[in-house]
Amino acid sequence: MYRENVTIEIGGIRVKLENVFPGPLIEKYSGFISTNKTAHAVLRYYEVSPVVLKPDNSPVYKSRYFDRDADKDLIHGLSKRKRLKAPELYFFYCEKRLRSYIRENNFVILNRCVFVWDASRMRYALFSLQSDSRSLKANAFDIAVRFIYAKLFWLKKGLLLHSAGIIKDKRAFLFLGSCGSGKTTIARNSGKYPLLSDEMVGIKQEGEEFYAFSTPWGNEARAGRTNTFTAVVKKIFFLHKDKSLWFKNIPSSEAMATALAGNHHIVFFLQWAEKDEIAAIISSLSDLVKCIPVWEMHFTKNVDFWRHLPERG
Repeated sequence: MYRENVTIEIGGIRVKLENVFPGPLIEKYSGFISTNKTAHAVLRYYEVSPVVLKPDNSPVYKSRYFDRDADKDLIHGLSKRKRLKAPELYFFYCEKRLRSYIRENNFVILNRCVFVWDASRMRYALFSLQSDSRSLKANAFDIAVRFIYAKLFWLKKGLLLHSAGIIKDKRAFLFLGSCGSGKTTIARNSGKYPLLSDEMVGIKQEGEEFYAFSTPWGNEARAGRTNTFTAVVKKIFFLHKDKSLWFKNIPSSEAMATALAGNHHIVFFLQWAEKDEIAAIISSLSDLVKCIPVWEMHFTKNVDFWRHLPERG
């Protein structure tokens, strides 16, 4: 089947997707295709057969898990990692390409796929089973792309935020919240304004300003939209569903604590981040909340909140 290489760009950051099938794997990035082929990172996609080798090197095809006797040393090494459990580890390791990746680089299991990376070279690879469903592969691929962009935004003094982003009067308003907090509701009630995303917004500092960028990640509120936007961030709101509409201005220290609590507001894959990356995240977040006014926003579903947004701050 025909495969292609595609470069996508989000917030001026480009990632080259190599060896991917047209269709489900990349269709959600259709509005973010770049003609600039110079990439900051590369993600290569592989599909492999679930095969292990007997001691006599004859192949044995399996559908799910490692044979614990096939490579005891490798199994032992993988199982020692707290983030992985032996039953979740698949037979991909017998592929020569993946053997070298596993033994030299970081890796995790994503939806029955193996995701590996060499951070020093900004090279990433995703290995999936040929027999798995397209939707499962596409979901793992999307998580891998988000992971790469989270890392690249950190390097560029930026963040990926779990946020609805709306542009009004050429300025971006960010509405942060975890799943079910009302981000998509906010987006639906803001239909007359340009939408960055109803789920995830990219942020980068340029000079003394913070810019918000459209991303391909979101729910039905962005379905079918291929246009992308950029705007200077004006205000940030933490969402809370309530029985009435009201706002509370919060200091930067409280905003920091709220943003970091439970990893609900920042996309930073904490379990896979290095110490210097965590330091970069905290530094970028601190600069953001010191520069931009932050509010708690308590709201009900059907209230026109735009008429009541606080002017000061």
